[in-house]
Formats: sequence, C-alpha cells, structure tokens
Amino acid sequence: MDVIPLPRFKEKLPARNRRPSALDKVGTPFVLPADTVLYRQGESAESLYYLESGAVMVGVASAGGEPIIVAVHGPGAFFGARSLRSEAHKTTAAVLVQSTVIAVAKADIKSLLRTDATFAGQFAMQMMRRAAALEEEQVDRVVNSLEKRLARALLILASVDAESDEARVLERMTESTLAGMLATDPLSVRELLQEFREAGHLGPGEPLSVRSSLVRVLLPAHLADLPSPLDELTALAR
Repeated sequence: MDVIPLPRFKEKLPARNRRPSALDKVGTPFVLPADTVLYRQGESAESLYYLESGAVMVGVASAGGEPIIVAVHGPGAFFGARSLRSEAHKTTAAVLVQSTVIAVAKADIKSLLRTDATFAGQFAMQMMRRAAALEEEQVDRVVNSLEKRLARALLILASVDAESDEARVLERMTESTLAGMLATDPLSVRELLQEFREAGHLGPGEPLSVRSSLVRVLLPAHLADLPSPLDELTALAR
C-alpha cells in the first residue's frame, strides 16, 4: 500500500511555491521552532509573512473563546495578508513544525506591488488561489458530510507534508486539532479515523499516515470502486 505524501522536491520546489526573488532584498528570515506563536489575534499588524519551509496553522477565537482553525499553510504561502489593510491581526498564527518564515514590512510589500510587476503577479496569483480554496471550503462545509470533509482535510495536510523533507505536519495532528478544523467534536473525528483505518485509507496506529485510496471517500458512490488516478501515478513512479 502506498502512503501519501509520495512526491518529494529535493532539488527545488515547484515554480508556484518558490520564494519570490524580490523578498531577498526586503524580507527578514526567521527559523522558528514548533509551537511558536508568530502573532496573536488583536495584536498590531506590522508585517506580511512568507513561509519558506515548514507549516503554519492560522486560527481565530470564536465568540465563546474556543479556537477555530482557519487554515494550515505549507511552503510557498503568504499569510497575514489582511495586515495590509488593518492595524490589527484578525487571526492567530502558530508554527506547527520547525519553519523558516520571512517577515516583510507592510510598507515594503506595498512598494513591491506598485513597482515590481513580477512580484505583483506572483502575489495576485496566490491570493486568487487562496480565495478559490476558501470558496471550496465553504461549499465543502455546507454540502458535504463530515466524513468527506475530514477526508479532504487529511489529503490537504498530506499535500503540505509532501512539500517538505523535514518534520511532518500529520505527526502533529491530534483528534482535537482536526475537530477544530472541521468545527466538530473530537469523538466524531476519532470514530471516522477508525473507519478510515479499517477501510485501509490510513496507516495503522500513530502518527497519521494517509494512503492515496482516501481520495475514494470524496468520490460519488458509483465511482468509488473504479481505479484511482493516484494509484496509477504511483505505479508509474515506482
């Protein structure tokens, strides 16, 4: 049985995930250990951030004070973008695994957007992908069952893992964390994880390992038994 993540980009990241060269002149890089809080909801927003390596989890506190996970970002992501129009952060960003983050002052980002067409295009494309992903997540939450939402979240997290040879994001995912991502309770997540394991979609035990067959959970019932394109790609890669 193959286990996701399979692809590894040992020499260089895919083009869309490579650091824009413009950041070399204006950015300040930091290597941050796991569990570092980069900024908190309500704090002054002075910078935009670019994730060079690792993973960052972004969340917001609900009206009742409970944390709600908004996104998990992998290498190549800009985050904290709302700081460009706000004096305070609307979310909290915490480092999931050791990560290299580049901080860029708001004034420098705004200057690059005005004067560097290449950077402006890269930034715009990522914001467009982010908006499309948010729209998909909203549709997912309204239309799909918890089972499909969890499967989709695990596949996305496995994709984040695939972009790094370093510490794995899935190793830090607990039932409570996944429940926070899906706005549900940990018991429901535990039961579904067990169902996925029994179906062979997850590796046995901990830490979590996602198999490519998990994508079948997202398919309509009449397509779920057909060969997975991921299986065919895996066979070709061997």
